[in-house]
Amino acid sequence: MDTDLLVAGRTPPDVVSLIRSIRAFRPELSPREGEVVAYIAAGFTHDQTATRIGLSPHTVDTYLRRVRAKLNAGTTAELIRLSLTGAATRRPG
Repeated sequence: MDTDLLVAGRTPPDVVSLIRSIRAFRPELSPREGEVVAYIAAGFTHDQTATRIGLSPHTVDTYLRRVRAKLNAGTTAELIRLSLTGAATRRPG
């Protein structure tokens, strides 16, 4: 599966590293969800992420909403923190 990340050298090495970390900490995320989160965590915008991985910006937003719901994350910063750590996903009420 890692070879998929490096197809045509299109995925920057820092994003590949983030994808691997997300897969390790968050197996409940689909490979595509993890990829989208990794691009956002690396500083790419929704539009840049969409262009890089061949999706529409709307689809990128949809993936991020799904991940926020899975991880119970209210903000993008919290989403990234929870994606890259083994931290509990339950926010105080």
